[in-house]
Amino acid sequence: MTPAQKIAQCRLLLSRERYSPCHVVVADVEKRLAAIALDGKFYSFFKSVTAAQKALKIAAILSSRGEEVSITQTRQGYAMWVQEPDAQPAPSRQMRPIPPTFGPSPCTILSDRARFQPCHLKVSDLTASLIGIQFQDSLYSLYRQEKSADEAIRIVGKLCEHNDEVVIVCAKESYVICVLEPTAVRVTGP
Repeated sequence: MTPAQKIAQCRLLLSRERYSPCHVVVADVEKRLAAIALDGKFYSFFKSVTAAQKALKIAAILSSRGEEVSITQTRQGYAMWVQEPDAQPAPSRQMRPIPPTFGPSPCTILSDRARFQPCHLKVSDLTASLIGIQFQDSLYSLYRQEKSADEAIRIVGKLCEHNDEVVIVCAKESYVICVLEPTAVRVTGP
């Protein structure tokens, strides 16, 4: 799979308890970098943006290029973080250990309609079929559609904290949130 074909995945970190702020050093940069620690990995600060839709767009571009991306909320908007595989904790006067943190499941960001197929699906505990999408070999039910990117990030962040596998479809004027239905079967009509 080439970087252009990679699937855009991102961690949405809405709670500060899900990551540890820190500083790191990397071989090709002389000064220490602001970073976060998450799941035993380090992510250096990439960019801060005020608009949620811009954060999702940047995350999709970076992750489709092979970068592992996380987004945290700030008072002014959103901070973007990119994984630094070779980073080491920066020495400090206090040298306190970085507490272990475990982030939520990553979400998938889709903006290319060719990547998924709209469909109807059937789950065992419901009599009616559901509207959803087929993405790769999995079926996802439509959870909610939001006009606000901020609200979409908030909802998806909460779903991912509960380890749901979530896809955000970035449409022209809205964000469609879909949740994996592992036992679903695709059906031909409503």
